[in-house]
Amino acid sequence: MTITHCYQENRIVFHIKGKIDTITAPLFEEYLQAHLDFEIGDIVFNLFEVEYIASSGLRLLLIAAKTAKVAERKVILQQVNATVLQVLAISGFTSLFEMERQHGCFTT
Repeated sequence: MTITHCYQENRIVFHIKGKIDTITAPLFEEYLQAHLDFEIGDIVFNLFEVEYIASSGLRLLLIAAKTAKVAERKVILQQVNATVLQVLAISGFTSLFEMERQHGCFTT
């Protein structure tokens, strides 16, 4: 898994590529802790190139959403591919996040 980020207007956009599973989730969590800045604004996760998301990845999205809510921010899932969308739907997560189709500051 690789993660990059950029800033777009009043938000930070994380672009994730690969699998978010029990092996890569600690790297994802460490990256988020190092780069999350609620002074900027909302948090966007671009999931277009995520091949798979396990419960450990879902847990991190949920933690980000709860943390954002306390800071009066929101978490947006961007360009969610069909595989990940299916996992989110089965898990009941689609109602927890705003979804966007555009790609933000990354070209896919």
